[in-house]
This record gives sequence, structure tokens and C-alpha cells, in this order.
Amino acid sequence: MEERVRALLAATRLRVDPPPFVLVRLPAAACSMLLARFDQQAPCEFLSLVRSAEETTVLLTEAAWGRMAGDWPDAVVERGWRLITLEQSIALDVAGYLAPLAQALAAAGIPLLVVSAFSTDHLLVHERDLTRAKEELQRVIDEAGRGGADGGAV
Repeated sequence: MEERVRALLAATRLRVDPPPFVLVRLPAAACSMLLARFDQQAPCEFLSLVRSAEETTVLLTEAAWGRMAGDWPDAVVERGWRLITLEQSIALDVAGYLAPLAQALAAAGIPLLVVSAFSTDHLLVHERDLTRAKEELQRVIDEAGRGGADGGAV
């Protein structure tokens, strides 16, 4: 593992947002209305939105979705996600930061979704996997802090 990545991992702190989250699939045309409703109902809450020609996908708290769900009775909703923020600013030219974290969760059989912002990454895991996910992620971080079990690789 590159030293720059190891140092970033070693300095990473995990933060779990307390509310449960939902992942929602809406028609592509719902994007504008969704943003307007979100600004009215939950203006300061976490929101991740991806729009393609086929669909609008949104990640938001269950509470925020509950205030807006009536507008989209046919939405496909996946409940029970928890958001883990990797408290570490990552430059856009860094390669390999997420790999050891994702590999550890995959080895533990924990499904993972990644939401990347400009300088911070967020991981989504199912509620049932939250404790194990935090343990696995912290193990990787701790190993990076010790220089890795084999002298640097995590």
C-alpha cells in the first residue's frame, strides 16, 4: 500500500449518523420536484441524489422520506441503511483509499454502497451489519496506523 494512502487511512475517523436512511428509486422526471420538496421538508439534512435518463435515485433519512413519500406512492424504497462517514479529506488524485475498507467488508460478507462527495466518502451498510462493519473498518484503520501487519500493506 502506498504510504500516502496508509497515512490517510491511519488518520481516518468513523462517524455514524444516528438516523436510519432509505434508498429510493423514482422516475427520472421526479428530480426537480424532489429537490423542491426536500428544501421545504428537510433543508439541512443529508441528501445524495443521482439522476440518469432511466431514474432518479435518492438517499435520505427515513424521517425526511416519510414527510415526502406521499408524493411518490410508486417509489421503490429500500429501508434500513446506516451512513458511516469517513472523516478524512481525500484529494481527488488519491488512488486506493477505499480499496482496503471495501475489501474488508466484502471479506466479512457485508454489502456496501459508497457515496463520494468532493472530499469525503460515506459508506452505506444495512442496519443489521452496522456493528460488524464498524469493527472491520476500525481494524483496517488500526492496522494502517501500525504500518500494516506485513510492514505497510493492509
